[in-house]
Amino acid sequence: MKIKIGDKFYLQKYDVAHLLHELDEYPGSILDESFNDGDEMFFMSGPTDGYRFECLFEKPESVEWLMKQDWIVDYDEYVKMPLAELEELLGRLSAELSSEIQEFNAKDESYRRRHFDEANDKFSKASTKILR
Repeated sequence: MKIKIGDKFYLQKYDVAHLLHELDEYPGSILDESFNDGDEMFFMSGPTDGYRFECLFEKPESVEWLMKQDWIVDYDEYVKMPLAELEELLGRLSAELSSEIQEFNAKDESYRRRHFDEANDKFSKASTKILR
């Protein structure tokens, strides 16, 4: 889970690890704020470790970069949304994602193998939009 509240961003350590591993470019302040307690690295000893919000980003450079990322949920945008509207949005986005997954799975195995990483990235981003 990634959440923006006001001008601060909260990310789980799992997501920070993903950022550091998957992206080529990110501001150095992301590293500074991720390891603000002086640790050279962090370890996740179990699956629940990734669900804790342990990384808070407040530095302008971090906030500016994170604002451009489309996979971060803006808490302020949804906190006052009526439940019926949220459920409708969830249903619509879930149906869109399901349709795209079915379309991908209908392709031949060779196509799926060649485009797996691209599709996986697309579906991962789409699943975060279910909350957006």
